[in-house]
Amino acid sequence: MRAAIVIDRLTLLLVASAAAALASGCRVAEIRQQAQTVESAGRVAGTVTAREPRSGQLVVVLFRKTAEQAFVVQNVGFAAVDGGFEFAVPPGEYYLAAFQDRNGDSRYQADEPGSFHGAPTALPVAVAGAVEVSLEVPAQSAPLVHQGTEFGPVAPILRNIGLVTTLEDPRFARENAALGMWRPADFLAGPEGGLFLLQAYDARRTPVLFVHGINGTPLDFAAAIAGLDRGRYQPWVLYYPSGLRLDMVSDYLVTAVYGLQRRHGFTQFALVAHSMGGLVARSFVHKYTARQPQAARALQLFVTVNSPMGGMASAASGVEHAPVVVPSWEDVATGSTFLQRLATDGWPAQVPYHLVFSYSGDHSGDGTVSLDSQLPARVQAEATRLYGFHGTHVGTLSNPEFIALLERLLAGVNPAVAGTP
Repeated sequence: MRAAIVIDRLTLLLVASAAAALASGCRVAEIRQQAQTVESAGRVAGTVTAREPRSGQLVVVLFRKTAEQAFVVQNVGFAAVDGGFEFAVPPGEYYLAAFQDRNGDSRYQADEPGSFHGAPTALPVAVAGAVEVSLEVPAQSAPLVHQGTEFGPVAPILRNIGLVTTLEDPRFARENAALGMWRPADFLAGPEGGLFLLQAYDARRTPVLFVHGINGTPLDFAAAIAGLDRGRYQPWVLYYPSGLRLDMVSDYLVTAVYGLQRRHGFTQFALVAHSMGGLVARSFVHKYTARQPQAARALQLFVTVNSPMGGMASAASGVEHAPVVVPSWEDVATGSTFLQRLATDGWPAQVPYHLVFSYSGDHSGDGTVSLDSQLPARVQAEATRLYGFHGTHVGTLSNPEFIALLERLLAGVNPAVAGTP
C-alpha cells in the first residue's frame, strides 16, 4: 500500500504540473507541437574512416542550408573508436562532412584533411526516418570548404560547451526549468542550455560535473557546489531541457565532455547526478566507455542521488492521464525501451559507482521516487556502495550529511590517472 501511495503522488504531480503549465499561459497546441517535434526526430548515422588514421581525431559535422544557401552547423560529434557516429535530427535536409583534427582544437583548419559526403550531397531525413552514410577522409590536406561556400553560426547549445558563468546566470532561473520540460525547442532558443563551467578552467583542479533532473536547473546543486573545496575541485553543470528524450541529452553530454577533455587534457573528473539526471548520466557512462574507452578512464567517481533506476510506473499513468505529455516521461516509465537498454548494457567495472537513496516520513521512498525504483536489485549489485538518508527528493541535495559524504567521496578521486583523451 505504501508503494502505491508514492505512485499515486507522482501521478498527481505530473497531472498537476501539466495543469499548472496550462494555467500559466502555455497553450496545449504549443506544448503538443514541441513534443511532436521531439518525437518526429530521425537520425543520420554511419561510419567515417581516414586514409591516415593516426593523423588526428575524426570530427563529424552536420549542416543545414539557409535560404541564402549558407551552411549552418546543426551538430558536431566525434567518431567513436570504430568510426561510428550518430545524430538525432528533426526531419529535413542535411549535409555531412568530416575532418581530421590534427591540432586537437575540435575546429576545422584549412590544412586539415576533410571531406563532404558527395558534392556535397543533400541527405533527406523523413519523420522518424534514418539515413546511413559512409564517409572517407582523404590522406592529403585539402580545403573542406568549397570555393564560394559560406558557413553560418554554430547553434548556441554547441557554443555553450565550456562557457564560463556563475550560478547567478539568469538562464538558470527556476521558471526556465518549466520551459525546458514543456517547450524544449523554445528552451534551446532562449536559455539555450549547455555544459557550463562555474570558474575558468584550471588544470590543477578536478572537474566535478553536476546533472540535474526533470524540471530542474543547476541551482538544485547550489548547496553541494558551495561545499566544494575550490582549491581542489572545479564545478561544471549540465543544463538541458528536461522534456527531451534522454538519449538525445546523453549523446550531447558525450560530445561535450569529450570535446572539453580534448581541449584541456584533464585525466580525471567526477560525475554527480540527481533524479532523472541519474538516468541521463548512466546512459552517458555506457556510451562514453563504449565510444571513447581511453578517454573514459578519466571518470573516477559517479554518484547518483534519488534516481528512478527502476523507472516509474506512475510515469505511464501521467502519460495516460495528463492533459499534455512530454517525451522524457516515456523514457522514465517502468519498462521503457530506454530503461531496458540501460539494464542490458551492464555496468562498466572500471567506474566506481556510489548510489545515494532517500526515504521520508511513512512512505517507502523520498516522497517522489519509491525505494523500489531507487534500489532495484540489479543496480545495487552494480554499485560500489549504497548510502541512505532520511530526507525528501530534493532536500537531500542540501543535507549537510550528504554534502559531507560527497566531500569524502571526492577526496578518494585519484589525480594521477594515466588517461589520454
